[in-house]
Amino acid sequence: MNAAICKVFEVLSDHSPNGRAKAKVRGIYRNMQTTVEHHYRFDVFNAAIDFILIELNTRFNESSVELLSLSTTLAPKNSFESINIDDICKLAMKFYPEDFTNQDIIALKYELDGVICSRDRIIAINLAQSGISGSLSPVHGNLTSLTSLQLEFNNICDPLPRLSKLSLLQKIYLQANAFDDIPSGFFIGLSSLQEISLDDLPLTPWSLSQDITSATGLVYFSAINAYLTGLIPDFLGSLSSLDILHLSYNKLTSPLPSSFAGSILMKLFLDHQQSRDKISG
Repeated sequence: MNAAICKVFEVLSDHSPNGRAKAKVRGIYRNMQTTVEHHYRFDVFNAAIDFILIELNTRFNESSVELLSLSTTLAPKNSFESINIDDICKLAMKFYPEDFTNQDIIALKYELDGVICSRDRIIAINLAQSGISGSLSPVHGNLTSLTSLQLEFNNICDPLPRLSKLSLLQKIYLQANAFDDIPSGFFIGLSSLQEISLDDLPLTPWSLSQDITSATGLVYFSAINAYLTGLIPDFLGSLSSLDILHLSYNKLTSPLPSSFAGSILMKLFLDHQQSRDKISG
């Protein structure tokens, strides 16, 4: 009975209002200095942390932790701010040896060298003539720091991606690929665009739309053999910076827009149109 009473005093002392009490234990009184706050903030907290660490160390060995660490380089957050070419190659070589040969790793590093970063942001992609095939990932449309996209002379297919978030993009070179469609409003948001080449693309027949005027600093526009149809729009003449316009080998028709008379165009190529009505003006 006496032992039971001592136990009650001991429990009460841990939960007393001021956190301190005297309890009789084994026939003597002792001063309980441990407060409730200390009990929960330190004793319980430290025990919980120790338990969690033991659990994590059991579930995640060094190899698993390294895999997770290297994988963070592929996180798309903030325009791939964590990208690291060496980490990507190490990830492929160490954890996916059956999927990447030594030659593949060399090719991967070569391709990634065409990705230029500044302050952990991708600012330029230059992978011309790199043997790339397949679709262009929509992720490219989220690279908000991108200023140059050069993917010419590959075999990239499917529709062109929407790039409306890339307000800093200045150069787009996509010629000689297998893109088959250009989405409506493609030029919306490309306010910094200065140069674009869409030559030799098997696009679904399309026409130049008003949204191209959002690129107020456009200097060079080329869409040779790109299945352009219809009239040459009058708003092209209102692009105050447009210096070179290549539209040969399409299906454009007459007449030339009157706005061209007051434009600063230095070079205009409209030869070899495949339409019945030849361009004049």
